[in-house]
Amino acid sequence: MMKRAIMDKSEEQEENECTVVQVLCLACLEFILEQLRALLEYFNRWAFTYCAVYGDSFMTAGSNVMELFRRRGWEAIISDDLVTTALLFTKLSIALGGAIGSLVLCVFFGVHTLRWLVVVLSFLAALLMASCVTVVLDAGVVTVIVCFAEDPRPCKEHHPEDFALLYSAWVKVYPDEMESYNELLGSPSRR
Repeated sequence: MMKRAIMDKSEEQEENECTVVQVLCLACLEFILEQLRALLEYFNRWAFTYCAVYGDSFMTAGSNVMELFRRRGWEAIISDDLVTTALLFTKLSIALGGAIGSLVLCVFFGVHTLRWLVVVLSFLAALLMASCVTVVLDAGVVTVIVCFAEDPRPCKEHHPEDFALLYSAWVKVYPDEMESYNELLGSPSRR
């Protein structure tokens, strides 16, 4: 009986203890993930805009823009990126429409040879053309967010109607994140 209890205890300890190899693997994985996170701070879509607007080097712009978002408490705002998703679905819808249109034309004109090649090439061509437009729209959205995060007062002074729509919408969705702007803009605090 005593021997069985000792063996059970020994098996339990073996299950709970990590081997040196497991610990080293976990440490390496943690190191790699930390390095990737640090790289993502420098290489992000916001850095391009910050670099263009303020003329900083790309590496400086990457860290500055992320620091700006952290300082403003905007991590949730930049993470909640519905515009990119909407533009992706727009591009795919346009490309699908182009592919369907080419298929209809192939059937209408009786083209049977290489019909699917024409459809695939039409899809790709429409996707590329749609991407040319949507990348400009996405860059505009990113620019508005970066400039608004830096200082919303120029938007308020030069485009008061647009500012009112943008600010009221963001306050509804992100009330805590937008609280820091009340003092800056001279608005009463909600608290």
